[in-house]
Amino acid sequence: MQSDFVAVTGSPMAERLHTLIHKVAWTTSTELFGELRIALQQMQGKNKPADADLASDIAAAIQILRSALSYRAGSRRFRVPPKGLTLRCS
Repeated sequence: MQSDFVAVTGSPMAERLHTLIHKVAWTTSTELFGELRIALQQMQGKNKPADADLASDIAAAIQILRSALSYRAGSRRFRVPPKGLTLRCS
C-alpha cells in the first residue's frame, strides 16, 4: 500500500523514501539512517525542491542523520578497545 503522498505526487524520490522506511527490513538502525541520508542528499542535489520550507526540512534531516551516525560510530568505536590496547583515563 502506497502512502497518500506517494500516490498524489507520483515522485520517484517519494517512492524511494516510502520503500526505505516502510518496506525494507533493516538489520540495524545505522543501515537505515545511512540509506535515508543518501536518499535525502540525492533529493537535495539532483531534484532540489522548489519549496524553501521543504528544502530546509531536508537539510535539517540530513544534519540530524549525520549527527546520529557519527555518534553511533563514535560510541561503537570507543566502547571496546581493540585487543591488546588499553584505554587511559586522566
